[in-house]
Amino acid sequence: MRKYRVITIGEKFNKLTLLKRLQVKLVGHTRRYYGIFKCDCGEERMILLHNVARGVTKSCGCLYKISNKLNPKRYSKKNFRQDFEI
Repeated sequence: MRKYRVITIGEKFNKLTLLKRLQVKLVGHTRRYYGIFKCDCGEERMILLHNVARGVTKSCGCLYKISNKLNPKRYSKKNFRQDFEI
């Protein structure tokens, strides 16, 4: 059985800070732990704790918006479709 790191309230991961741990949701035989996180931009979201701890989720979505503004050609869906012929 794997032991995962315990995430405490107030702990910060990239741009997200844990405000509250939520109850476990059972999906089949798997337990899912969620938390309410506050991003540096001020938005609050419910996110899987496991994804935040692993670094999969780094923000509420504001990082994508910033990267899209800095380089719109690279991150636009139109160019993605053209590059990969979708």
